[in-house]
Amino acid sequence: MQCPNQDNLGRDPRAEGEYSLKTHGPFLFQAWLAPQLSPIASAGLPHLLEELLIHTFPIPYFFVSIFYKKLEKFFETYGQEVIDMAQIKYGLDRHDALHNILFFMGFNAFGGLNLFFPPMIGYVGGAGQKLHKDLAEEVREAVRIEGKGKLTANALNKMELLKSVVYECLRMYPPVPYQYAVAKEDLIIETHDGRYKVKKGEILGGCQPMATRDPKVFKDPDNFLASRFVGEDGRKLLRHVVWGNGPGDAETSTKNKQCAAANLVPFLSQTLLACMFLRYDSFTTFKPTIRGNQITVHFSSLNKAAFPLI
Repeated sequence: MQCPNQDNLGRDPRAEGEYSLKTHGPFLFQAWLAPQLSPIASAGLPHLLEELLIHTFPIPYFFVSIFYKKLEKFFETYGQEVIDMAQIKYGLDRHDALHNILFFMGFNAFGGLNLFFPPMIGYVGGAGQKLHKDLAEEVREAVRIEGKGKLTANALNKMELLKSVVYECLRMYPPVPYQYAVAKEDLIIETHDGRYKVKKGEILGGCQPMATRDPKVFKDPDNFLASRFVGEDGRKLLRHVVWGNGPGDAETSTKNKQCAAANLVPFLSQTLLACMFLRYDSFTTFKPTIRGNQITVHFSSLNKAAFPLI
C-alpha cells in the first residue's frame, strides 16, 4: 500500500486541532496496519474462508486513509526535529522522511511490540519468585544509583539480567517468525551439516525459531533460561538471536535486512519490565490464549512492592 502524495507538509496541524497518540494511537496504527498485514494474517477462521475473505484481494488505501492522515499530522508536528535531521544531515526529502518515520514507529516498532509483549510477560510471569526477586533488586538498585531515583537509559544499560531476560524472550518467541525472499544471485548457504546451492531467482524461506532454538548453539534450547546472556560468554551468544532478521548484536543499515526497530524493541521491552518491577515485587499470569495471530495474556496475581518507585 502506498501513501498519497502530500504538497502541504509544512503546515502546522495544531492549528486544526490536537492529535494525541496517547488515547487514539493504538487504534489508528492498527487500522492502518490491518490491510497491509491481511495477506498473511489469521483471524482464527477456517483456512479456506480466510483465503477467500482476507488473503485474496488487496484492500484499497481509501478505507484507511483517514487514519493514516491523522498519524501523519501527529508526526509532522511532533517529529520536526527528526525530520529536520533527516533533511539536513542525510539529505532526505522531508516528505519521504516523514513517511519513513511513521512506518518505522507504526510497522516495525508498534507492530512488533504488539506481537512480542504478551508472550514476554507470559514467560517472565511463569519464571518464578527467584527470578522476580533478582530482577526487582537489579532494577531498583540501578534506578537508585545510576538514575538518581529515575528510570533512565543509563540505568537500563546497567540491568544485565533484565537485558538477558528480554533477549531470551526474543530467542524463544521471535515476533515475526518467517521471512521470504528471492535470491538476487547464485549463492551457497552453509549450515552446521552441509552446503546448499541456491540459484538466482529461487525463492527462499526462513524460520527464525529453528535458528534461535538451534541445539548446536544454545544449551537446553527449548527452555526459558533467564540468565543465558549474562556475562562475557553469554553476550557472545547474542549474535545468534536473529529475531530481527539479522544477528542480535548487529546494527541496522541500508546494506542489510535488519529490522529498523532492532534497537528500539529490546529497549522498550526492557523499559516495560523495569517499570513492572519498580512497582511490583512479582506477578503471575494465566496460560496465554491464542486466536489467529493474536496472543492474549491475563495476570493472575500482582504483588505490589512495599515501597513502589513509580
